[in-house]
Amino acid sequence: MKLQKFSVEDTKLVRSPGQDADVFVGNLVDETDGGPITIG
Repeated sequence: MKLQKFSVEDTKLVRSPGQDADVFVGNLVDETDGGPITIG
């Protein structure tokens, strides 16, 4: 199994749509690496 470590510096954070508070989100992993994505 391939293992990778990510940090907040590895992504571009954007303001979460529809939020009044300072809530920022960003994607670190997507399907381009060939595997299914599970969020929990």
